[in-house]
Amino acid sequence: MPHKPRVLRHLDHVGPAAQLCGAASVLARARPGGWIGEMYDGIGCVGAIERRGVRVAGLAVQLIGAGGAGAAIAFELARRGVRALRLVDPHMAKADALASSLAASFPQLALSVGASQLDDIALLINASPVGMLDDATAPITDRRIPPQVVVMDAVMDPDRTKLITIAEDSGCVTIRGREMLDSQIVRAVDFLLAARNGADAAIATWRQ
Repeated sequence: MPHKPRVLRHLDHVGPAAQLCGAASVLARARPGGWIGEMYDGIGCVGAIERRGVRVAGLAVQLIGAGGAGAAIAFELARRGVRALRLVDPHMAKADALASSLAASFPQLALSVGASQLDDIALLINASPVGMLDDATAPITDRRIPPQVVVMDAVMDPDRTKLITIAEDSGCVTIRGREMLDSQIVRAVDFLLAARNGADAAIATWRQ
């Protein structure tokens, strides 16, 4: 961050997830030459949630942050069949652009862009940097979250962010950023190792 979207123009090959969301989180030197990039934040985030027994298909979700990680998570949520997705970002143009891309690929998805609203969702995900290195800030102004809402914070440092604290105090199931990293690391390593056999081999690991 903030180079995940910017790096694409420097790559020789771009994997399917990176193409969809316009950002890459893992880069590898592919044989016989050239750099390849792929995005694993979406797989990691949704994987971490589902490893906790929360199936995202059919859920109404609010996603905070429409940057590189947020875009990857949004596309993976749509790919896994969420029912509705609200995008929240202080940069409305960024959220609108992401919504347009999602609508083109997933016309059945109920999409909205706007202010945070917690009473009509089952899953809240923070993919913004708010709270990073500062446990006194949160990406929402609410002091309480409905207890039935599952809360995922992609921020890894600190481990217990302000959002996680609010969610735990509200009785919510919480999923932390480190779980997202753990969920994607095997797939990312497979990608890095496969790149030794060329770009096509690396890209194939995403489809497995």
